[in-house]
Amino acid sequence: MICCLAAAAIGMNVADPFYGAAWLTVPASHAAIERAHWIWQKTTQVTPTTANAPAGEATFRRDFDSSGGHGKLTFACDNRCVVFLNDIEVGRSEDWASPTQVLLDGLRNGANTLRVEATNDAATGNMNPAGFIAALEVDGKEILSDATWGENVVDLGPASVDPWRLRAADLSPCPIFRRAFNVASMPAKATLRIIGLGHYQAFINGRKVGDAAINQPWSQYDKRIYYRDFDITSMVKPGGNAIGVMLGNGFWRVASPPSGRAVKDDAMPDFSAGRQYLLRFVIFNDEGVLASSDSEVKYTAGPVTLSHIYAGEDFDARREPEGWDEPNFHDGDWAKAMETSSPAAELSPQTWPDLRPKESFSPTRVF
Repeated sequence: MICCLAAAAIGMNVADPFYGAAWLTVPASHAAIERAHWIWQKTTQVTPTTANAPAGEATFRRDFDSSGGHGKLTFACDNRCVVFLNDIEVGRSEDWASPTQVLLDGLRNGANTLRVEATNDAATGNMNPAGFIAALEVDGKEILSDATWGENVVDLGPASVDPWRLRAADLSPCPIFRRAFNVASMPAKATLRIIGLGHYQAFINGRKVGDAAINQPWSQYDKRIYYRDFDITSMVKPGGNAIGVMLGNGFWRVASPPSGRAVKDDAMPDFSAGRQYLLRFVIFNDEGVLASSDSEVKYTAGPVTLSHIYAGEDFDARREPEGWDEPNFHDGDWAKAMETSSPAAELSPQTWPDLRPKESFSPTRVF
């Protein structure tokens, strides 16, 4: 039925260029620190705010019980801090935009204490914010920074508050999607129309679609989102086929990178509205739709373990399932992609040439 309806829609040139294909995403992953609050200690008559705090030292303390073993602490500080667990230093932060994450070994069975010695440097401008934020994960519980972390501690607001607008480093692998589909006979022409936010690479029957370095055009995503058409006639075949899509991050959502990686603190937009990845596609010919983003699309964690517009990309080839973008691949243990609402932005076609690689380099050493 969908092919007949889509064929009619194509002939009528309706407003939706994707002929009713669904917008798909995956469950959002929010780090514990994104639920914590920025805090600072009132050490003078001046109450600290998100705009200003007196230069000097601040101390925070959080007592907690543990069954022993291990825990995880993620924290950041503006300007800098040293963190102690039971009077032993466990980590430092000197860059609030890149939270520090440490594994806590040897927690005591019973009472434990986190202590933070933080510093706000003197400023030369009109603003001098100071803040500390932390999330401790232990025994299946989250202990988040708030006004209870010491004496005279002021809660400055959630992780997302200005001027920090903290989004934790996303350490989960980027997703890969697949959908199998059948073609009754060889089409005279087949087209893939696709949006993949923030960035994407598409594959048909194991072959990469296009030769661009960046497929998804950058834009002001809340106003306009561009889609691309690819001629995939030579890639499809009568019988079983499959499309695979690998998604990564871009300016759609810029999270904080892992500690030590590049970042540009004043250019970290988030247009995602909680949908870190967004996919929509349709494969069609003159007669109708051959396949689209729908309830048959599945996904799993892929080989890209870091995708960041400033911090670069980490690719772990060991994580890439062999043949995942081919028709006969067994995807029984993959999850179904989630259908989500449409963005409010206007959809427009890309009308300019691809951005293609100019030069490629081979690795000098494999680790």
